[in-house]
Amino acid sequence: AHFIECPSGPELPELDIYIRKLSRLIKNAKQFADEYCKKPDGDNGVKALLSQESALKEFHPEPDDNFAFLPLEIKSRKGNKTNWKPQNKKDEFAGILSEIELLINEYNSKIKDYLAHSAIAWLYDFTDGYRQMKEREGILDFEDLLIKARDMLYRKDVRRYFQGLFDLVLVDEFQDTDPLQVEVALLLSEAEPEADEWRRVKPKDGKLFIVGDPKQSIY
Repeated sequence: AHFIECPSGPELPELDIYIRKLSRLIKNAKQFADEYCKKPDGDNGVKALLSQESALKEFHPEPDDNFAFLPLEIKSRKGNKTNWKPQNKKDEFAGILSEIELLINEYNSKIKDYLAHSAIAWLYDFTDGYRQMKEREGILDFEDLLIKARDMLYRKDVRRYFQGLFDLVLVDEFQDTDPLQVEVALLLSEAEPEADEWRRVKPKDGKLFIVGDPKQSIY
């Protein structure tokens, strides 16, 4: 198997910075609504803002919880223009709510990216440790056998020998055949060992027979 060095990942976003930015935006939005919204109790946009403010005040992650997602409560920016004076201020207010939502989504997306990369890094360390264990113990798993069989078939003398052993290559449930197995089947189906890459294989007429259903594919 070939292992690629795991690249450095994104930095963990600083929650305090986002909290300060959100608090400032919410404060500005409330001041805007106080000035231009004449019926705040009946305006869904203002209600969404107040709900977001309340959720942010109640947001108290544990000190060691570096992966808490910011709550997003702005579920409706549908206000009624008749609640605003002048009425075009309602659209300006909706724009401010959009800024708040974008900032929350930006932070949460960065947390997701960080967690995803951390999981990949962990898996990299795990698979590399697994590889080293197999080398140490002198064992092979099923994928190793496929990889070594595939690699062996790129030796043209070996491929010619095995091509001569099979008149037909029949593959059922092709939709569940993994790429390594496809590579082996194609290399065996050549008339002569000519291709240096499996995508360039031209199967011998009538040698390769495949049955599959894309709708049942697990890949």
